[in-house]
Amino acid sequence: VWIGTTEGLCYLENNKITLVNVLKNEHINCLYYTLENGIWIGTNNGLFNLKNGELTLFTTLEGLSHNSVSCMSKNTLTNELFIGTQNGLTVLNLKTKKTLNYHVNNGLLDETVTAITSDENGIVWVGGKNGLLSFDGKEFSYFTIRQDNNSNNILSLLIDYEKNLWV
Repeated sequence: VWIGTTEGLCYLENNKITLVNVLKNEHINCLYYTLENGIWIGTNNGLFNLKNGELTLFTTLEGLSHNSVSCMSKNTLTNELFIGTQNGLTVLNLKTKKTLNYHVNNGLLDETVTAITSDENGIVWVGGKNGLLSFDGKEFSYFTIRQDNNSNNILSLLIDYEKNLWV
């Protein structure tokens, strides 16, 4: 079991928690695991990838829209990692490592992305401070939770085993 903390990355093995030294003192915001690419680690200083003991860092220099990564989810149909940041949404092609960024001017409701999940049909669900979006790979669609602004601040998304989206 991998654990992200404000002091770095840890793992639980045999009822013992061990700190991974290479990411010591990194503030871990989110974790995502893929069989092919290992562990993706979202921090305030960029996106790390830990695979076979090798650590790779992706930052704005590699195409992230912002170095503070808040959430992520893989679209299994397109083999892309959707990365929520404090300044937009980055789509990372896991094969080519090319990125594409989305902001308010090309579909987002606000620049802060707080939650992401993907369904089996390739639809990516994106939550932010101003509501819920779905993305089909071409365009965004907006969903209002309630008319008051407080209800549209999305903090977490989950698709359950019955394919229900929980907001």
